[in-house]
Amino acid sequence: MKRLFLSDTGLTTDGAISLAEFLPETKSLLHLDLTSNPLIETAGILALSVGLKSNNLIRCLDLSIPPNSPDLAELSQSILQSCIRNTELAADIAKPGPSQDAVWQPIKKSVLVKDVKAADRARQDKAREEIANSSEGQAREFVYTLKPDRLAPQAEEIVGILERWFDAGKAYSSKEFNAWGPGQLPRVEYEAAYERAKVLRERIVDRIQEDVGPEEMELLLGINDTLATTLEKGGKFQPPPRLLLPSQINTSLPPTFISPPDEPHQLQNQQQQQQQQNRALPRSVRRHMRIPSLEISSPNFSIGDSDNDSDAEELDVGAFPSPNQPAVGLPGVGVDEDLLNVGGSAEIGTSPVERASRAWVEEEGEIFRKGTKLGVVDDDEEESGEQLKQEVSLYSILGQVN
Repeated sequence: MKRLFLSDTGLTTDGAISLAEFLPETKSLLHLDLTSNPLIETAGILALSVGLKSNNLIRCLDLSIPPNSPDLAELSQSILQSCIRNTELAADIAKPGPSQDAVWQPIKKSVLVKDVKAADRARQDKAREEIANSSEGQAREFVYTLKPDRLAPQAEEIVGILERWFDAGKAYSSKEFNAWGPGQLPRVEYEAAYERAKVLRERIVDRIQEDVGPEEMELLLGINDTLATTLEKGGKFQPPPRLLLPSQINTSLPPTFISPPDEPHQLQNQQQQQQQQNRALPRSVRRHMRIPSLEISSPNFSIGDSDNDSDAEELDVGAFPSPNQPAVGLPGVGVDEDLLNVGGSAEIGTSPVERASRAWVEEEGEIFRKGTKLGVVDDDEEESGEQLKQEVSLYSILGQVN
């Protein structure tokens, strides 16, 4: 038996394995057709490939290989190579002429060869598409469409873009870096610019070898040297990220941050500077700045929790005195024990500092109301709350004496 056709017979993987065990023993079979048998899985095709390697007679073992299967495509290549090897041996023995053509006909018409060719074309098309969409492919498409007189300006422009990336890398690695400023990073990505510089240098080198004028030659030689230096510098350069993660942002405190209480001399200087700045504001604005504004951090949530940094205006809850400790006043503000429990009972859900602030605001408002009625408050001059309180008390005593 020289030809066995088992196409579309419902052959399974077990049947293919049984046939593969028979292949090394056959001494006459030349053509085995197993096409259109989708139940033959990878194990059966692998067994056929191994069995065919020990056979030097079969010139065509035809199979239907499913597309988009890398493993089966490799096995089909192995089966095809064994068939080509056996066909070449038979062609060497056959006489020149029609006999040799007849030897090659089965393998040329096989479904396996068509599937392998289609898979090769699909792989080549995919590879070309990937290259065309890559940075190198886009760079080549752009550069090789330029006219010769546009090579030098484009090279100068791309060198400038790469230098801006180098400067951005230095700024990013410095300790003073906080965030990217407007226009600090080029619009062109670093990889695309670097690949374009490489292709530009290739074209400039080809242009130098042509018959060009002395002026253009001098210009191209200078640009070629500049490109060579820039490419060497950028070979190991790691571009900084365009979008920064919270952990990459420098959230160090600004210079105007208020010093902690254990540095009284610095705290006093900063308070004096703040008071000088406040004097330049209108009186109506200064009135609302009498009481310090405090923001108490919640023990469960804080804006700074995402990067373990606290805001400049936040105060840690642990910094406030516990109920068993004596209350400590804020700098420049006296704390009366009676103010911490207004009305003799503590409000539910209100902190001691918040209750004290409310009491201060009420007392300050009452003083300004009395001062306005007594004519003590003057919009042209600034008086502290303590001075106004003393004047109101004096006017009240004089009124009682009169």
